Amino acid sequence: MKPTLKQFLNLLKPSANAASKGVVQRHYNAQSPTQKLGEQGEVIAQRYLEQQGLRHMDSNIASNLGEIDVLMMHGETLVFVEVKMRKTASFGGALAAITPSKLKRLRQAIALYLQQNPQHAQRDCRIDAVLIQGVVARREIQWLQNIDAD
Repeated sequence: MKPTLKQFLNLLKPSANAASKGVVQRHYNAQSPTQKLGEQGEVIAQRYLEQQGLRHMDSNIASNLGEIDVLMMHGETLVFVEVKMRKTASFGGALAAITPSKLKRLRQAIALYLQQNPQHAQRDCRIDAVLIQGVVARREIQWLQNIDAD
């Protein structure tokens, strides 16, 4: 039997005393130009997913374990969205920016989120990606669902 995302995340779950060691989630405000561009991408992704029928729950949930860009609900499923925005396809474009180490940090951030938000602990969960490439007049948006599934 194939393990579910929740079962897998339990393996990565921070220790119960993680909060006492300074591992807490927080929201952040974009400061640098790169962060502001990322925040713009997150807004575009959120609006796009809302048009597809998902409901926005939260954004920019960060900890020292990792960051959750956008949190959405798709029916009764909690969707953790990784957003990547690139102006060009150079160097592999937006998709190439989702690396195994990035996914590992995202899984750790999700495990912490579920630990600190027990009201969502029993929900079905998945990780999606929204890839935004190009400039305003010629922007392409691609939604990849369940990117962490085997």
